[in-house]
Amino acid sequence: MEQEINNMLSQTKKSLEHQYNTRLEFKPKEIAIVLVLSVAGIALLSVVTISTLPTLILAGSGIAAAYLLFVLNFVLNPEEREMIRSCLPEVCQKRIPSWLL
Repeated sequence: MEQEINNMLSQTKKSLEHQYNTRLEFKPKEIAIVLVLSVAGIALLSVVTISTLPTLILAGSGIAAAYLLFVLNFVLNPEEREMIRSCLPEVCQKRIPSWLL
């Protein structure tokens, strides 16, 4: 019995070590995209003034949509996208294109 518990603890430890000992990798492509989006945002703010609440909401929605597309297409791997898609209601799964999610 004690041997079985030790085996289970050893397997759990190895699994957790593998799961949490991953390195954070910086990829030049993703960094370049973030920089381009940042420069585009700064350029847009220098041209367009945001003085009303509806304009601010519209700009915030656009930025959120751009960030969502960036994360879905460049940050998440296919398995993670499939996990997210499987959690959505069936109606949403049918309406969202497969290239997007």
